[in-house]
Amino acid sequence: MALQFNQAAVLPDDKPETLALLQRHAYAFVQGTRVQWRYDTAASQVETTFSASTKVMEGPDNGPLYGLYPHHWFNNASVADKLGPAYDTVRGKIRLVAAPEFKTTQRYMGFVPYWPGVADAPSRAALDDVMKSDLRNARRMMLPEGQSAYWQGKGLQRIVKLMDVAEQQGNLEERDRLLAMLKKRMEEWFGGAEGKRYFFVDDKLGAVASYPDEFFAIAEVNDHHFWFGYWIRAAAEIALRDPAWAAKERWGGMVDLLVADIATAERGRLLEQGDEVLFLVALAQQDRRGHCRRQQQPHGEHREHIAELEANSIHCRPACPRGSGDCAPGLFWCCSVRGS
Repeated sequence: MALQFNQAAVLPDDKPETLALLQRHAYAFVQGTRVQWRYDTAASQVETTFSASTKVMEGPDNGPLYGLYPHHWFNNASVADKLGPAYDTVRGKIRLVAAPEFKTTQRYMGFVPYWPGVADAPSRAALDDVMKSDLRNARRMMLPEGQSAYWQGKGLQRIVKLMDVAEQQGNLEERDRLLAMLKKRMEEWFGGAEGKRYFFVDDKLGAVASYPDEFFAIAEVNDHHFWFGYWIRAAAEIALRDPAWAAKERWGGMVDLLVADIATAERGRLLEQGDEVLFLVALAQQDRRGHCRRQQQPHGEHREHIAELEANSIHCRPACPRGSGDCAPGLFWCCSVRGS
């Protein structure tokens, strides 16, 4: 029986050797892709390995042919001598590489979680006046508009940042009051006792959803990474000050669900052993492209870069207060979004 298959590709140039390169790898049909991370703590470097499995349809196994984005090949000594022809794109040149796999190494520079306290400075009095006003209005700042988890998450961020400043300024009494506000509001959503606002696992979607719904968050599994990123950030800030609150048997289990929804690095991850709910690996992440996906629409991908940076910086933090979890995927996403 004759084999039935076809393969098509756009040539990056009109050189015979380029045609020969694509023809040599045309019979290796990609079946799956993998990305693996390793974080070197001492060197503060994230090493990422990209690989693909192929099915040879005819002839010898020449392996896959990768197209590397600029953040893959620029200043990357491990691929410098393997780079082939290039496609011109709006993202820069996509360089072809024939190899079983390729690696990138990126330096993690960290991020500043707080503004340092203002001690003796001309602006101290002005800051104190602004803080007094914001502290009086903190409860209204928690949810000044909207009802969904998106608006509430933004409100949580306002209180988190206000709490940070109060703490850095040495106002621990107000810090504790704001911390209690954060806990109460998050527990209302996580517990869902009122039935007015809550998170739940949607078996059909294989994802965590929230009520009230807005912006097609359920129908299109839209916006999850930065909606939930706000909540994960707030939970991490609580855990830094009260680790017991984030214990798995208390509220940490709910936080873990939000993390799993947007950023699990496990393929085929079940909610619990024996359950049927399956989380999609790195739902919001585009590992190879180096950015997130807010929404998949018929006319293309809709991105919100500031929200992506917010969400990705948060991936590094939730596990740290509890002393558990692997930060390497989060560090990779931080570096990739910055680098791309």
